[in-house]
Amino acid sequence: MSPGENLIDHLSYNGNENSHLFVISAKGTSAAIDYLNLKEVEKSSKRAELIAITAIIIGIIVGLAQILVTICCK
Repeated sequence: MSPGENLIDHLSYNGNENSHLFVISAKGTSAAIDYLNLKEVEKSSKRAELIAITAIIIGIIVGLAQILVTICCK
């Protein structure tokens, strides 16, 4: 990979201390933000799905109650 395509850049190596210096690149930062946004969207979609299912169930219960009231009150 070329240096511009890396998510993490290797800046230096200190042979005396056997340590490496790494930093996150702009592309890595962008990928991390995209990942966090994706997780937030997944959480929101699960909540929206739960609200929709609850609304459908309430609609079915109200519809059945209206039918029963109509039949019983004739």
